[in-house]
Amino acid sequence: MPLFFSALLALLLVALSALFLGRWLVVRLATKWCQRKLQAELKIGSFFWIQNVSLKFQQHQQTVEIDSLWISSKLFSHDLPHYVALCFGEVRIRTDLQKVSGLFAPFSQSTGVHQKELSFSPSLLKIFCQLFSIHVDSINIMVLKVATSESLWHIQIRYSSFLLDSDGKRLKCEVSLSQINSKVLKSGQLEDTCLAELSLALKLCLEVGIRSRQLKAITVDVWTLHAELHEGLFHSQLLRQGPGLASKPVPCSEVIENLAEPTLPGLYLLQQLPDQIKVKMEITSVVLSMNSQKRHLNWTLKLLHFLYHRDEDQLPLRSFTANSDMAQMSTELLLKDGLLLSQSRQRIVCLNSLKASVQVTTIDLTASLVLNTCIIHYRHLEFSHWLHMLALETQESSSSVLKQTKKRTFPQILAPIIFSTSISNVNVSIQLGDTPPFALGFNSISLDYQHLRPQSIHQRGVLTVDHLCWRVGSDSHIQRAPHPPNMHVWGEALVLDSFTLQGSYNQPLGLSSTQSDTLFLDCTIRGLQVEVSDTCAQCLSRILSLMGPQSGKSAVSRESSFGESVSLLWKVDLKVEDMNLFTLSALVGASEIRLDTLTVLGSAETSTVGVQGLVLALVKSVTEKMQPCCKAPDIPTPVLSLSMLSITYHSSIRSLEVQCGAGLTSLWSPPDHMYLYQHILATLQCRDLLRATLFPETVPLVALETPETACEPEGCPPESSPPKRLLSLTLEVSTAKLTAFVAEDRFITLAAESVSLSRHGGSLQAYCPELAAGFDGNSIFNFKEVEVQLLPELEEMILHRNPFPVLQTLRNRVWLLSLGSVSVEFPYQYDFSRTLDEAVGVQKWLKGLHGGTRSQASPSSAHLPPDLLLKVQHFSWVFLDDIFEVKLRDNYELMKDESKESAKRLQLLDAKVAALRKQHGELLPARKIEELYASLEHKNIEIYIQRSHRLYGNTPMRRALLTWSLAGLELVALADASFHGPERVVEQVRELDPGSPFPVEGVDLVIQWCRMLKCSVKTFLVRIRDYPRYLFEIRDWRLMGRLVGTEQSGQPCSRRRQILHLGLPWGNVAVERNMPPLKFYHDFHSEIFQYTVVWGPCWDPAWTLIGQSVDLLTKPSADPSPPLPWWDKSRLLLHGDWHMDIEQANLHQLATEDPYNTTENMHWEWNHLSFHWKPGQFVFKGDLDVNVRTASKYDDCCFLHLPDLCMTLDLQWLCHGNPHDHHGVTLRAPEFLPEVPLGQLHDSYRAFRSENLNLSIKMDLTRHSGTISQPRILLYSSTLRWMQNFWATWTSVTRPICRGKLFNNLKPSKKKLGQHYKQLSYTALFPQLQVHYWASFAQQRGIQIECSQGHVFTRGTQRLIPQAGTVMRRLISDWSVTQMVSDLSQVTVYLMASPTEENADHCLDPLVTKTHLLSLSSLTYQRHSNRTAEEVKNIEEHRQRSLDSVQELMESGQAVGGMVTTTTDWNQPAEAQQAQQVQRIISRCSCRMYYISYSHDIDPELATQIKPPEVHENQEKEDLLKKQEGAVDTFTLIHHELEISTNPAQYAMILDIVNNLLLHVEPKRKEHSEKKQRVRFQLEISSNPEEQRSSILHLQEAVRQHVAQIRQLEKQMYSIMKSLQDDSKNENLLDLNQKLQLQLNQEKANLQLESEELNILIRCFKDFQLQQANKMELRKQQEDVSVVRRTEFYFAQARWRLTEEDGQLGIAELELQRFLYSKVNKSDDTAEHLLELGWFTMNNLLPNAVYKVVLRPQSSCQSGRQLALRLFSKVRPPVGGISVKEHFEVNVVPLTIQLTHQFFHRIMGFFFPGRSVEDDEVGDEEDKSKLVTTGIPVVKPRQLIATDDAAPLGPGKGVAQGLSRSSGVRRSFRKAPEHPVDDIDKMKERAAMNNSFIYIKIPQVPLCVSYKGEKNSVDWGDLNLVLPCLEYHNNTWTWLDFAMAVKRDSRKALVAQVIKEKLRLKPAAGSEVRGKLETKSDLNVQQQEEEEKARLLIGLSVGNKNPGKKSIFGRRK
Repeated sequence: MPLFFSALLALLLVALSALFLGRWLVVRLATKWCQRKLQAELKIGSFFWIQNVSLKFQQHQQTVEIDSLWISSKLFSHDLPHYVALCFGEVRIRTDLQKVSGLFAPFSQSTGVHQKELSFSPSLLKIFCQLFSIHVDSINIMVLKVATSESLWHIQIRYSSFLLDSDGKRLKCEVSLSQINSKVLKSGQLEDTCLAELSLALKLCLEVGIRSRQLKAITVDVWTLHAELHEGLFHSQLLRQGPGLASKPVPCSEVIENLAEPTLPGLYLLQQLPDQIKVKMEITSVVLSMNSQKRHLNWTLKLLHFLYHRDEDQLPLRSFTANSDMAQMSTELLLKDGLLLSQSRQRIVCLNSLKASVQVTTIDLTASLVLNTCIIHYRHLEFSHWLHMLALETQESSSSVLKQTKKRTFPQILAPIIFSTSISNVNVSIQLGDTPPFALGFNSISLDYQHLRPQSIHQRGVLTVDHLCWRVGSDSHIQRAPHPPNMHVWGEALVLDSFTLQGSYNQPLGLSSTQSDTLFLDCTIRGLQVEVSDTCAQCLSRILSLMGPQSGKSAVSRESSFGESVSLLWKVDLKVEDMNLFTLSALVGASEIRLDTLTVLGSAETSTVGVQGLVLALVKSVTEKMQPCCKAPDIPTPVLSLSMLSITYHSSIRSLEVQCGAGLTSLWSPPDHMYLYQHILATLQCRDLLRATLFPETVPLVALETPETACEPEGCPPESSPPKRLLSLTLEVSTAKLTAFVAEDRFITLAAESVSLSRHGGSLQAYCPELAAGFDGNSIFNFKEVEVQLLPELEEMILHRNPFPVLQTLRNRVWLLSLGSVSVEFPYQYDFSRTLDEAVGVQKWLKGLHGGTRSQASPSSAHLPPDLLLKVQHFSWVFLDDIFEVKLRDNYELMKDESKESAKRLQLLDAKVAALRKQHGELLPARKIEELYASLEHKNIEIYIQRSHRLYGNTPMRRALLTWSLAGLELVALADASFHGPERVVEQVRELDPGSPFPVEGVDLVIQWCRMLKCSVKTFLVRIRDYPRYLFEIRDWRLMGRLVGTEQSGQPCSRRRQILHLGLPWGNVAVERNMPPLKFYHDFHSEIFQYTVVWGPCWDPAWTLIGQSVDLLTKPSADPSPPLPWWDKSRLLLHGDWHMDIEQANLHQLATEDPYNTTENMHWEWNHLSFHWKPGQFVFKGDLDVNVRTASKYDDCCFLHLPDLCMTLDLQWLCHGNPHDHHGVTLRAPEFLPEVPLGQLHDSYRAFRSENLNLSIKMDLTRHSGTISQPRILLYSSTLRWMQNFWATWTSVTRPICRGKLFNNLKPSKKKLGQHYKQLSYTALFPQLQVHYWASFAQQRGIQIECSQGHVFTRGTQRLIPQAGTVMRRLISDWSVTQMVSDLSQVTVYLMASPTEENADHCLDPLVTKTHLLSLSSLTYQRHSNRTAEEVKNIEEHRQRSLDSVQELMESGQAVGGMVTTTTDWNQPAEAQQAQQVQRIISRCSCRMYYISYSHDIDPELATQIKPPEVHENQEKEDLLKKQEGAVDTFTLIHHELEISTNPAQYAMILDIVNNLLLHVEPKRKEHSEKKQRVRFQLEISSNPEEQRSSILHLQEAVRQHVAQIRQLEKQMYSIMKSLQDDSKNENLLDLNQKLQLQLNQEKANLQLESEELNILIRCFKDFQLQQANKMELRKQQEDVSVVRRTEFYFAQARWRLTEEDGQLGIAELELQRFLYSKVNKSDDTAEHLLELGWFTMNNLLPNAVYKVVLRPQSSCQSGRQLALRLFSKVRPPVGGISVKEHFEVNVVPLTIQLTHQFFHRIMGFFFPGRSVEDDEVGDEEDKSKLVTTGIPVVKPRQLIATDDAAPLGPGKGVAQGLSRSSGVRRSFRKAPEHPVDDIDKMKERAAMNNSFIYIKIPQVPLCVSYKGEKNSVDWGDLNLVLPCLEYHNNTWTWLDFAMAVKRDSRKALVAQVIKEKLRLKPAAGSEVRGKLETKSDLNVQQQEEEEKARLLIGLSVGNKNPGKKSIFGRRK
């Protein structure tokens, strides 16, 4: 046992010794090896244990230290995987990175170990791997000077193990690191000393082939990887040294470059990889920290799994490229739950899963990529620091890589490739800071790609995108849910609901293949939304800038290379559904383009684009976050809408076809245009921004779009280049409707159907079967069969140029416009001018908006404009009538017809009722008959209503007010170089208008053109309403000549500003409009076959409506001046000459008030008329016939025949300036008006406007044309009456039509041309003239006047007098003839009579006899300035010898009472006639008459200069009321000396002439006057005069019925007369004609009666209304009473000699001096009568007369101021028919009366021959008692016997018949009534007899009376009597009552005076006593004489001897 232990101990000692020896030997050997091989020093600290092992490299100062080292076994520790384990404690490694370069040198030198030295036995290696493992507790690695000398890299590894495993073929090495911690530190004073930190758990497994010694597989598992990269790491040099180190051991690039064939990059590296690679990383976290800014990023990844497997044993993929194969392999990458957070814990990147795989088989290569839920939030404000930090690290590396990068060619892949990808739920938001944020997201994207190569390279792929959305804006980074369907969220720049793209590409193999590459694409897009905005452009531009500008260069290079490549055959099929394109602007909202369906089908030959449902709309204000995306038809108020559009392009023939389906609509307005304009500008700015980003060095777009011709100088031909084929264009539009709003409530609509447009080469052609243009919803213009062509030249135009030799251009382009029909319709009262003006303003605004900055070439240098050829088959221009007017007339016609029909039905019923009564007799109930008639009446109403409802059922309603139609219109407008350009146009203007002064400085024209015109029209018709006659009718009209149009450029003051309301944000825009008008200059010559004009006053109401419609076509000028009348407007706008040659010209002047009448007119007929119109003159040359057309026997009466007439109308316009200076008219805008005097209106046309017109008409018939016809005039009495009716019709006052507030027409009425004439002169020259006048057509009686040569001249002036009153009325036209000269020669007058009775055939008898009546060698009439002088040769007075003595004077008959001899015929010799002696009763004297009339517009100062005629005999005459009237119409008659000598017979003859001739009134006229007075009186006393209106209406209707019946009868007779011309012996027609003639006469008689009654009633009613109106006005304005008329009669001296029967012996002589009578009428209907007599005396011429002076004033002074008699009376208007005398006064000077009994009886016998002086006297009191208070005397039976034939003022013939004085003088007062007298007649007669005297005054008159009686009578001498002063107030008397009152009051005073004088004349008392003694007979004789004196003087009745007699002032009881 001890031995055993000893032996054992010995053995142990030996073993220990051997162990220690071995350890020492091993250590020694290891130390030597390290020194020799590694140049390092190895130290082992412990001898028994391996501890503190140190390995130090002396040269590089690297150190490896091991704390402990031991060997363990699985037997001892179950945690160990193998039986033998080499265990290390702590291993420390220290190295210096700057000296690491020398570290690898020994290893590189020692790598030359032979393979045999490294060879191991596979079995031994397998056993070793299974038994041996290495375990390390911890490893600390310290790397010094990693980047700099102060840096340190520390790595700590815990619990690491190294395992080996081998199966004999492969060696598997597994390294497991349970925890790795690594830091990179940098020493310094900064806080950031740690550059990087890393911690992880790692498991690495490597498989190496034993034999091949190649790496076969790698497996890496990483857990809990956590890395922190600090800011200092990126600023250090550590990362910057990496590329230099890594670039050295990569020689593969050099190898690739040296290969002959190009290879794929990375393919060699892929072959060097192991066969299998597996990488798995779990819970990975990477943190980037920036401690200086306290920022960090945290990236976490839950799982990363990478798998690579290559199978070298399987067959490879052959011919992957042309020179390489690819082994079978598979690669897979999987990422899960990746998250990148910022320091604020906001997610930056969020990844759910990413899976990528690649698999290579023997047949193809398959790749796939699956990404699910990737969310990226990039904020540049946070990442900019990281990017700046990373940029420092990548800057040098990228620059070096770019330097080493060379152009690389890629080989062609020949192997099939299948690639598929699926990406879902991706959202990327980017915030770059300087641009708005944006985000891109989509639900899913899938891509399938196949690269196949059967016989050719075939590539196909499918790309599918589901809901792609690109958002921009401030909130775009916020992840949102998908937007609702059919909605657009603002800010989403791109939205794709679904996108599918399928495509294939075939490339044939082989260089000799003739096939082309083919490309097929099929794309389907649904829900495409694109939004263009500034935000979007900025974001996209920033993205492109980040991509780098080289992308543009590469694109250009690709385009160039693609162009050089082989031709490609391609086909594209694209379909887009629900496409919405938006443009968004912060200023103007948004715009939307909606496409329901877009299809694109394209190929190399043909490409077609189809659109279904295209809409352009505006969203003017974006208030909501979302916008509905409706279907195209559902979008409200679209700007553009199109249902279908198809565009086809044929590349081979360069043809483009465009087809638009039905429903093309456009709604445009200026605000919408501004919205679109701003959107387009914003879009172009976005485009320019992107273009500048992509192509910063390219040429600007403007330069690229500039045409080449613009840079070529004029005259230099361009360089020769091959001709380029022009694009052929074909456009077809099914229906189109374009609506343009030119104002808020004004719009224009253009509608077209089936429009086709084609362009081929240089020609353009368009066709449209129907085109309509509407204004404000009214269809105005309608065109049918419209064809437009633009041709380079046309042979037809060359033929049109031939008639104009002045043209220089032989060929020119042509616009050919052909129209089937043109229709223009203007609705009633539609203001077309406003819409048109707004449209022109909008056009000007658009021109300034889009073309204002473009530089336009001058018109002279521009190309010659093309010619125009216009062809219109039918043209119509219509003004529509008022619907109310149309229906009113139609209803009137219906009622007339229904009235006739109802009358017929009533007649039938009457006949049936009569038959029933005849059949049933009295048994027929009356109620039944009433029911029948009531039923008929009800039926009539029903029929009328039914017919009214069916009125427009069969026939359409008449709508036209005016219809202008043309047929066969052809217009040719030729342009020529000779008048093209402003200078040449101005030359043409000066040539065509030489009479107008042209401005010296010239004119600046904005519009100028000149054309040579050629026009032809087959028919030219103008019709008013449905009138049967055309207003104008022109047949075969041809016109040729020049036409120039110019518009002068207005001065700044001549530019008005039109405001366009664009709304926010633009506000109102002012558009400058040029105010000068467009003027025309012409020189035309036309030929017309027939020219007819019809006009009448009955058309004037309709013409007024037409004028109002015409006024609505053109807007009035903005100049506030009064508008020019049409004659001045034509002078302003039209200038030049116009020649017309008319074969037949007609003018029909209608002479009826019925516009539908076709028979009553005056027909002016011109044959071979030559008309010349030049400025200020009209010349007519031709044969003129004037006919009267009437439906009677006087039809076709040519009452005026003027052959070879030359009629010239000269117009002299009276203006303030030159009437031809139209260039001087300067219009002014309202804001540029100059200052004008107060009360004066501004008038821009003041110098040009004509104040008046002087018209001169000259009719010259002295031309010699070789014809024998002579001028003649044929007149009938009925023709004259017809002309009176014609004149009354044409001079009737036109009523205002549709004027006033009711019709919203308050414009002042236009001045008529007839009121514009100031002077009218007429001149007629004729070589001979024949005038026929038939007084009776039936009896064939008339007169004929023949004249050889004559000259007639007359001149008249017109005054327009305003009517008085406050009511605005028309001016009264007053024509006055100022001059008239007539000179006729060889005048012969014949009387014409037919020997037969009335001719029944109504034609002139050719056997009429002519009787010579009068012959004149010459007849001259002259009238100048209102003085007339007549001078007739061969008619003279043969009393021219001088008279020397008084006897010769008396015998010659020159003095009063002289005898003269007369003859009856002045034309025959005096010897052939019987002489008759007569006595002159009035001496030859002079009488002057003055009539002064003042017009209303005369200057008051001028009126005061015109004084009334002076009266020399009464210079001191003054007016009674001391008033001096101003300018008053005055008639004055002045007779200086008047001598009259008459005997009783001559006096009776004068009375008879006055009563029965001068004062004679025809019975009918008298009856008419009495009726008129009666009606007038009835109106005055009526309580309600308006009741007479019903009577007037009733009479008017009756008169109309009579007139209609007469016209109907005349027409029937006219028809019968026409029929009798063919069959003159038709008895039935003759009887019917006679019957109609009788009926016509009866109707005429009835018409005469009722017309007279109606005339009386209307006139009286109007006068009464006017009188009442004047009274009302006068009550208001009593202070404005003025004198309106004065009438004066003045006799200086008048003597009347009363002689005996022989005429020689005198009885008495009455002398009157200074007799004056004046009547003054005032404006208040009052009148003042004044009679003044300066001196009067009556002398007694009887022989032996006691008193020679019978009557004279007592004063012998005859002073001019003293008046012998003065009578004044002021009369007011009558009241109730009673005359009102406001003031009546009689003033008489003291008189001396010396009367003898003989003289009294001679005078009474002179005035009342054959009558006793003592008869017919009654007493005053008795006579007064018989008077009625009304003044009507009692009529006795004897007085009623007086006949009407008795002379009222004298005996006349009644003297010879013995009539009494009472029957002659008082007949008018006591005429027996011819009809029963009613109350009205009694009241009228009573009112006529009475007068209302308000104030009467008769001052006292002293009288001195002397009387010489008979022989036995007592004489009175110088009896002084005084007539008392009499005054009366407010008495209603007759004149007889007044006389009786004066007589009564005077008699009372005179009786007392006579008694007093009588007592004074008696003797004293003594005498009386003596007288008593005388006889009684003497007393009786004396008493009788006294009574006789009193009776003769004062009419005093003395006693009761003769109670039945009274004085001469009394009358019989």
